[in-house]
Amino acid sequence: MNLNINISIVNLWGEQRFQKNEWGSINYLVGPNATGKTQFAEQLKQQCQNQGLKVRYLSSERLAGLEKMNYSYFSSSGMHQGLNIGQLGEYKNYGAQYGLVSDAFATLKEKLDIRVKIEATLSQLFGRRIRLAEEGGFLQPKIKRIEVGNEYGLKESECHGLKELITLLTFLYNDDHNCLIIDEPEQHLHPQFQTFFLQEIRKIAGDPLSSPDKKCFFIVTHSPYYVDIRTLEDLKYCIVFQPDKLPRRIDQLEGEDEWRTKRLLPRLNTHHKQFFFASRPIFVEGYFDQQIFSLVQEKRGKLLGASGSCIIDVGGKDESDLFFRICKKLNVDAQFITDLDILTKGKLRQSVSEDDRCRDYLQSEGLGTNLMQVIGEAEKAISKCLREIEPKLTNTSGLNSQLQNFRVALSEVSELEKKRYVFLVGLKYLGEKIKHLVSSRAEELSYIEGRLGRMAEIFP
Repeated sequence: MNLNINISIVNLWGEQRFQKNEWGSINYLVGPNATGKTQFAEQLKQQCQNQGLKVRYLSSERLAGLEKMNYSYFSSSGMHQGLNIGQLGEYKNYGAQYGLVSDAFATLKEKLDIRVKIEATLSQLFGRRIRLAEEGGFLQPKIKRIEVGNEYGLKESECHGLKELITLLTFLYNDDHNCLIIDEPEQHLHPQFQTFFLQEIRKIAGDPLSSPDKKCFFIVTHSPYYVDIRTLEDLKYCIVFQPDKLPRRIDQLEGEDEWRTKRLLPRLNTHHKQFFFASRPIFVEGYFDQQIFSLVQEKRGKLLGASGSCIIDVGGKDESDLFFRICKKLNVDAQFITDLDILTKGKLRQSVSEDDRCRDYLQSEGLGTNLMQVIGEAEKAISKCLREIEPKLTNTSGLNSQLQNFRVALSEVSELEKKRYVFLVGLKYLGEKIKHLVSSRAEELSYIEGRLGRMAEIFP
């Protein structure tokens, strides 16, 4: 769908502007609080209208007027008697102007086909019926349980979740609008009903400019249940907001990145999707790591959520690498915690070596600009040490228990990269004992130790 969107939020982005011409039938606007999503949505509404779409914006304060009580001290609306039947047109105008939804009941009164759909949903999901009573010139939505109970007023006695679902579905089914911009559709809905509403959206999502029976959607959300990204095409229409940065999106992936992302998306669960909403996500290799680091931070009194961080476990080093590359494209300030063997194998070290931040760090440390070259030189030094130490470990009589364990660990692996990793671990924990066995390789050992700490600084 072609829409020329050009948005400026000076207080957040300075002179930069967000521009995008190609949009999907379902578009996601995601990110932490206070990053400009609502301001973006308000400008988006006007620009979509200017390009021929019939837009209805539903704000995060849309239930105003449907509160359980009349809070007169706080200038609450005068709708405690219901909707004035003589002013239904005004309710619609004010609703469209401010993103409110109380006029949904005026639509239900006027359009029987929509009311039938809503009643079927209420009956199936909640075991309830709705009646639009006219009392003293006011329209009063009434609810009754199908099995037992007396009729009662929806406004005064029904939960927020049911009010949300009735009004959201009313605008979804109403043909008066072919573009819905919904700010926080997850409000008051538990995860299953969020999923249900998104399923209803998918049934009618499309390009209204070419198919009049379709609608397009812009979903501003903090809920991972609404970020239903199944394909690379879906990912293109996910706009990620970050504090004080221009929103970013992934327009295109190439080569292996495309293939790996296709494999990842079907497995992208609600836990993984936290990185869309965190200002500083922390990725670890597995579930056990996630639990350990979370408990450590809790014991340290570090409130990760309050700082905009979260710890996300992924499926090993290669998947960490993919998230690294995705976060880089989206300009997300992510951190990655990995095992020491990241220096001897895996794709992440190559991706990090191509990052300008890595090159700058290496240069500041006097190590050149190519991480892979530094790693390669360290690997050669480790290999020389291995060639000297392994023959000496065959004579077990003079080895203490720690060196015996080191010898066993080396003998149990055959691949050179794994042997290098075992050597690095041994050097870290048995430093002086290892050095004594390869005393003739003092230059290589000094090189390895000097480079190891500096290289490790690059990855966290």
